[in-house]
Amino acid sequence: MEAPEKKRCNIELAAAIAKVIFTLNDIVQKLLHPRTLYTFMFFGVACYLTVKQLEVPQWLNNICISLLAFWFGEQCAKKQMEAIKNAEKTT
Repeated sequence: MEAPEKKRCNIELAAAIAKVIFTLNDIVQKLLHPRTLYTFMFFGVACYLTVKQLEVPQWLNNICISLLAFWFGEQCAKKQMEAIKNAEKTT
């Protein structure tokens, strides 16, 4: 009687591991876009310079601020579009 239960647990464990692997694969694919890589690069350099107490060049500061403004604007637009879609569904 223990063998079928153990086999079922192994199958459930394999399914859970497969789900985690697919989720990690999706995350990695989203992170490998050039826009994401450039963003990490610019913010990484700015953070490194700040931690080393070196002056962050004005051009790098401008790029980081522009990236932040773009990201917040994009998130705001997504929320507004979702609100519009939800409002259309209810009417």
